[in-house]
Amino acid sequence: MNLKLESFGLFKNKSFPLKTVTIFYGPNETGKTTLFDALVSALIRIKGNSPYVRKLRDRYGEVRKAELAKTLLDISPGKFLNSYAIREGKVTLDEDSKESAELLNSIQKSLFDSGYNIRNLIETCQNRFSTKKNVNAGKELHKAKESYEEKLTSWEQAEEERIRTLAMWTDLPAKEKEKKELANSLKQKEESILLLKKQAEDLQAKQKHKNTAQLLQSVLTWESKRVSVEEMKKWISSDKDKAVIRIDEEIKNLKLIKKENLRKSQDITAGLSALQKEIGDQTLQKNRLSNHDGIAFDIQKKIGSVDFENAPKIQKIEWKMHILLTGIILLTIGIGVSFITYLKSLSSLFYVFAGLLSFAGLTLVVNFSRKLTLEVDSSKLEKEFQALAEELTLRTDGTIRPLISSKEGIRDALSKFKESLATASRNLEQTNERFQQSQEQLARLRSEETKIGNELVTKENEYLEILTYFGVKDLPEFQEKLSNAKADEQSFQHLQAQIQTALIDYQLKDASALKVKLKDELETFEQNLVPSDFSSEEKSLLKNLMFQIESETKDYHKLKDIYFAKESELSGIVGGSQVKIKDILEKCDRLRKEKEDAQVLLIQIEKNFAAYKVLADIFSEMETGSESQILTLVHSLSKRWNEILPEENIKKIEWNELSEIPKVFDKTNVMRDVDLLSTGTKELFYFSLRLEYALRMSAEDNINWLLLDEPFRHMDPARMNSAVCYTLDFLKKEKWQGVFFTFDTILKDEIEQNAKEMDLDCILHSLG
Repeated sequence: MNLKLESFGLFKNKSFPLKTVTIFYGPNETGKTTLFDALVSALIRIKGNSPYVRKLRDRYGEVRKAELAKTLLDISPGKFLNSYAIREGKVTLDEDSKESAELLNSIQKSLFDSGYNIRNLIETCQNRFSTKKNVNAGKELHKAKESYEEKLTSWEQAEEERIRTLAMWTDLPAKEKEKKELANSLKQKEESILLLKKQAEDLQAKQKHKNTAQLLQSVLTWESKRVSVEEMKKWISSDKDKAVIRIDEEIKNLKLIKKENLRKSQDITAGLSALQKEIGDQTLQKNRLSNHDGIAFDIQKKIGSVDFENAPKIQKIEWKMHILLTGIILLTIGIGVSFITYLKSLSSLFYVFAGLLSFAGLTLVVNFSRKLTLEVDSSKLEKEFQALAEELTLRTDGTIRPLISSKEGIRDALSKFKESLATASRNLEQTNERFQQSQEQLARLRSEETKIGNELVTKENEYLEILTYFGVKDLPEFQEKLSNAKADEQSFQHLQAQIQTALIDYQLKDASALKVKLKDELETFEQNLVPSDFSSEEKSLLKNLMFQIESETKDYHKLKDIYFAKESELSGIVGGSQVKIKDILEKCDRLRKEKEDAQVLLIQIEKNFAAYKVLADIFSEMETGSESQILTLVHSLSKRWNEILPEENIKKIEWNELSEIPKVFDKTNVMRDVDLLSTGTKELFYFSLRLEYALRMSAEDNINWLLLDEPFRHMDPARMNSAVCYTLDFLKKEKWQGVFFTFDTILKDEIEQNAKEMDLDCILHSLG
């Protein structure tokens, strides 16, 4: 057997197995009370508006679910808690409480409503459950049975007639069943919608209370801000707030320009100093070069005077090798021909021919094989140019120094000198131009700086004037004040729009009337005890409820349409026999109700018979012949009490009237009221009384559960051990189930140990 908690307090989707003995052990705030309430909710049907039911609703809300038994018992929570539960160690009965008075009255009425003679009680009870026809109870039982059988027969005949009448329409019974099911569904859906609407109305009332309080606060805030916001609007509308930002930006720009001009002036001043130094250096360089310009011109003239005619010359022979070789060859051939002619004594013509060849060859060698030319004497010319180069170097103090002591070297040096002189003149001219431009730029910057300074003074005066107008010292403070003012204005506008909407909703003219109306509504809410707290969870719940109501309403209308369609269909099928069928159905329903009423009466009589039989058995156990109102009950209680007490504390009970306080003999054998005994002993007495009453009431209520929440709080170890043993023995003998709730480690160990010794199924759930 499991206790299933889908949603109950701090437990979500939890399951706790239960045995013959179940212990929930843990410190405070771990859920023991929640589990106790969950067990009660899982055993009996929680309904009505008793203090306990209201406590459950306030503690856990409307949505809670605990499952244990398949069928919940229809027992009031007060009766269950007084009969089968002991909470917080309270085993005595509070005589001033309504529930305790009902408990005692129930004992008295159930046991002694026909007198206090045990034999009379037994006889009365036996007569009350006797089935003999000569006894009133038997007559009543037989009459109820005959009435039930008669009503049952009449209803069965009417039902058969209804079935026969409707048999002509094959689908009519099924359609009628569908119609009834639809009617039941419509009724359930309507009840569900009404319940949801009730929950939604409660939440809407809380939301309305909260919104009304907030709206009233908004009206009060709007009234307090109205004057200050109007004043803010005036100076905001003057556009000076924009001017101060613009002027501040202009001042920053002017300061940046002034700073930049100052930097430029400093750079230009530094540049002028550098240019002055550069002009001086370039002037010296130009003057130094100009001093050597005449020497360079003189040397240039001397170089020009050294031409080919005036230069020293030498004669040079230039051989024409091809002519020389031709002449030598001709000369050699002529000599050879002459020698051969001589040796061979040839004709004299050969001598002539040889002579011509030799003459021609000799003529070519002597007259045509060489060429005489005059050339300049380069060594002398070189010495002259070296002398000119040395002269140029010495006269210019090394300023003009030819790299090569030649005509070209001197000319190249003179050319470079002229270029250097021209460059120096040009550089000096350019530097003078830059110097003049820098002076002009510096003058412009100083003039602009003076103008910017005057404009800056004007802007700063205007800036300070506006800041003084707004009552601030600097721009950050002004911006903060402006931001706050705009935020206040925006908040004010929001409040004003909210109030205007409320005025339209309430159909009022001004905020004063709205304030009075809201105060009246708040008083009404407080008089009706409507809470003003409306959490976000409740808002979400309300939203879900409204959605659920809308969904359920749509489903309801759909079902209603289906129902009307089904009803119309049935009407069409029945047609002309509608009146007859209606009469048959009405007769069948009437006979069914009469049969059910007769059955309920018979069941009630049979229950009474069973109850009186149980009472007769109880009285039969009591001592016969007792004439005391309560002596027999006291005897039974005394027996149970002495079973629960430790052996050395066995006491006799004296309790003759329910209106009296029970008396017992203490350990000094003095008769005293139970309330004057020690706390632990008194607790044992009342604990035995509670178990006795629970056992007697269980036959009627069909319950075999005990819920014990710290039941032995005021007992010493001996009494606690005795009470534990007695309770476990009671559970074992009567085949009951007991659930203990405790934070006491000793009690937990005691229960586990004794349950093990008694061979009882025991399970421990440690919480926290």
